[in-house]
Amino acid sequence: MKLLNIIFIFIFFSLLHKCESAVIQGAISSKSGSDISAGEFVIQLRKLNPDTGVFLFLTSTSVGYDDNYNYSFNDLETGTYLLCCQDLSGAFAVQYYGGSSFQEKAKQVKLTVSEQFSEVNFQLADGRALGGRLVDQLGNPVLDMNISVFALDKNNNNHFYITGLPTDENGEWLVGVPAGKYKVLFKDLRESSTPYAAQWYFNSLSEESARAVDLTNLNIKKNVNATLRQGFAIRGRVTDAAGFPIKGVHVNSYIINPTTRKLESVLATTTGLGQTDPSAAGDYSLILGPGEYIIQFWENTGDFKAEYWNNASSENKATLIKIKNSDISGVNAVMRIPKPKISGKLSVSAKVGSTFSYRIKASNKPTKFQAEKLPLGLSLNTKTGVITGKPKKVGTYKVKISAANSSGKSTATLTINILRKK
Repeated sequence: MKLLNIIFIFIFFSLLHKCESAVIQGAISSKSGSDISAGEFVIQLRKLNPDTGVFLFLTSTSVGYDDNYNYSFNDLETGTYLLCCQDLSGAFAVQYYGGSSFQEKAKQVKLTVSEQFSEVNFQLADGRALGGRLVDQLGNPVLDMNISVFALDKNNNNHFYITGLPTDENGEWLVGVPAGKYKVLFKDLRESSTPYAAQWYFNSLSEESARAVDLTNLNIKKNVNATLRQGFAIRGRVTDAAGFPIKGVHVNSYIINPTTRKLESVLATTTGLGQTDPSAAGDYSLILGPGEYIIQFWENTGDFKAEYWNNASSENKATLIKIKNSDISGVNAVMRIPKPKISGKLSVSAKVGSTFSYRIKASNKPTKFQAEKLPLGLSLNTKTGVITGKPKKVGTYKVKISAANSSGKSTATLTINILRKK
């Protein structure tokens, strides 16, 4: 009897776990009718980190003829996911769920407990093969270097992230992309005591000086190669004014071009990537080559204002960081909220003897409000920004109002028209 109870409990919790897990599954097909068996497909699954706002690689699965080009991700936790289908043969173009080749336009899959998405399908277009080989200074292949592919717009000004993949044991990489122009970034995301510096194709230190790969008319470009050099880390921590680490802050590095002395973008990361220790949530690391750099910190929620190291409001005031042949630590930042911005109606009416209420609306968490020359009978709560009372005299009053926080103060003129009570 006791054994039966144990078996029952085991089955119950097994079924419960199965019911609580979520599943994403689908299939691959060719949009043009091309032979799908020519492809070598990998489906990447990326999960949104709500703290950083970044989709992080979670896992991947291969799809082939034996699977009838079906795939499945099982036992998933609740959350928001992106799926990307890559063809490592180059025959078919990379595609995100939803039909786009751009991550920014991908359709997200939001999973709840025990939910199953069974029609997350990919109908792939014919692609252009883009690939190359990465070696060290001695010509040895480099395994697991990250390749990031960016598509250029029609004016070759802006770029959009397409996909990323690692190099294989031979240092080689290959992926299918749509027709177009591309820039390729090689960066080291490995845990290594001797990392390699980030660089762009064609042996370029920055995105601006990188050579574009034109696959508008070409079908194959397999010599997007690079010889890697030793890299050095710039490390630091980002906190708020109270000293608490901030996760998800974007950290951008810009190198000063030694010829033109202009700033050019190299590499970006976010704080807290891959960190599970809450105390390390504000940490970051950038692996770069020798040169002069400026580091920028910013985040896209609007809670904090962008700044440059160290405590500089613009790139012209930023402190230069010179990398020679060693790592540099302590490149920290204290992020502060922007000063308030007053919004809302700035002209209101009231009546003599009637109850009046007006709230000064302001962004960026103001901590103190002021109002000068209020009409007789009205008063301000300096903590909440609410003006209340019963006006005693007819007239038009110009009231100077302000909202302040630790970063500064904003002012505006509030017009209060007080009318005679009928």
